[in-house]
Amino acid sequence: MYKKLLSFVAGLCVSAGALAQGLRPLDDGELSKVSGKDGIGIMMDLQLNMTSLTDTSANSHVALGFKGEDGKTNYIVVKNPRGALFTSIGIDVKKRTDGGPDYVAVKLPSDSIFSNFGFESINAQPDPTTVVPFNQTLGGLKIDGKMSMTGELRLWSH
Repeated sequence: MYKKLLSFVAGLCVSAGALAQGLRPLDDGELSKVSGKDGIGIMMDLQLNMTSLTDTSANSHVALGFKGEDGKTNYIVVKNPRGALFTSIGIDVKKRTDGGPDYVAVKLPSDSIFSNFGFESINAQPDPTTVVPFNQTLGGLKIDGKMSMTGELRLWSH
């Protein structure tokens, strides 16, 4: 407990010293020398419609509308999306090895954990409120388990 309190007080002192110097804008040259070291890490714990796991009367849906060339709108309807997903990604700015412009690297999640994650059914239909019998849908999805990936998605401008 004492060590935590001491660390907290030390952190406040360092923060107060930094604030006393004030903030100032950086020009492009100074900004190009800034390094985030490990970049930004984003963790997500998504709990989606968890009551529908035990409540069979739950009825939720997500509808995405797309207007065609004929002016009519058709919808992709996902019925009862639900489940839990725990994952993380990293974002960093890196230099290209070929001398090109810097790029944004989105690190793919090394581990993603799914628990009863998915949806009851998905369908394409002209009216998003129409109830479609399950045997006439495009099917459903349920994922349980762990997924591992390596690599990164690289984004840069021309």
